[in-house]
Amino acid sequence: MLGKLRRALGISYNPTALADQLINDSVESSTMDHDFDAIRQTQTLDDSVLSSPDRSEQVAKGGFGDAVAPSLSDRKRPPKGNRKNRSRTPRYAASLRTPVGVLAIFDDGSVRDAEIVRLRGNSHVIGRDDGDLTFPHEVLMSSRHGEIQLRREDHDYVWHYIDLKSRNGSFFRVGKAALTHGQEFLVGRHRLKFMLALTDGPSHDGVASHEDSQDLDKTQLVTSKPATPQRPQLIIRSLEGDEVIHTLDRDHIVVGSDASTCSVVLEDDPYACPNHTRIQFVDNGWL
Repeated sequence: MLGKLRRALGISYNPTALADQLINDSVESSTMDHDFDAIRQTQTLDDSVLSSPDRSEQVAKGGFGDAVAPSLSDRKRPPKGNRKNRSRTPRYAASLRTPVGVLAIFDDGSVRDAEIVRLRGNSHVIGRDDGDLTFPHEVLMSSRHGEIQLRREDHDYVWHYIDLKSRNGSFFRVGKAALTHGQEFLVGRHRLKFMLALTDGPSHDGVASHEDSQDLDKTQLVTSKPATPQRPQLIIRSLEGDEVIHTLDRDHIVVGSDASTCSVVLEDDPYACPNHTRIQFVDNGWL
């Protein structure tokens, strides 16, 4: 019976291990067959398990004494084309709860030094001394500066940022954005403000008010002289507070530090690239 057991398992003979685990002289033949089937099932190894040398050694030796697991060289490998086209198992993502946002706070350090904050709620207020995230040392930040909100839109979750009427505003690094009247953005360390002009004559400051800019297609008054359309303007403010007004005299201008290629030159600004950003007019407005 011992010889039959060794031939069925394909393992070397270890009397002590086999006697303790499987062999009993009083075991009936039907019980022995059941034990054979159970042991054969445990010897069915997967390629993914054998791909790790340490893991294959543990599986081969676990519970079978001197048993030796077949190596990959002894098994049929799948064709290279099939292995290359195999799709990887996707990572599991929680689907029964809202997603968790991750906010990295850089301060003055590098990306590796960032402080990670997980946004586990639907609303997070950022401020100097009031809110979920506070920065008491940031004197340019308002008490309640901005809010990050999680909203459900079209069966999906979308994160929104809302500026809470802060004094100095909120700025984002973007690749493209539509310019509206009064829109402010940063280029290097300069702050630029885009102002639309009136279509029926300039106001006292040469630009349209916010209310007028919302109704540029309204019926105009009859005058003896046709109105001259006014070009939009850029108000450029340096870090020191100096302001320069630049009229957009064409539908495509470049802003940067290179005087040979830029229509609007930001001098003495080490953070402005030679050709930093482009402002252009398209069918739907200014970008």
